[in-house]
Amino acid sequence: MSPALRSGATSDLWHHVEHTCFFATAMLFWRPVILPWPAHSSWPRWAMIPYLVLADLQNSVLAAILTFSDRVIYSAYDAVPRAQGFSALEDQASRG
Repeated sequence: MSPALRSGATSDLWHHVEHTCFFATAMLFWRPVILPWPAHSSWPRWAMIPYLVLADLQNSVLAAILTFSDRVIYSAYDAVPRAQGFSALEDQASRG
């Protein structure tokens, strides 16, 4: 990563932009489930169950990849010192 990109990625402004994006996408995701009053949904209420199940599928797949991987996914994570004596792979698997 170039120094200009690295300094931009670690700036306070970029951090706030990231959190604004997280908040905005969360609001867009949850809007069909929890409608603001007096809005009316164009989807039937039962459609929220498959909507949420399919949305959770990506979390489950990511957790399975992290838990059952035979190598550390992020190489930079391997270089971080561990406080409890776990290896990077054990720590990744337990957090998956």
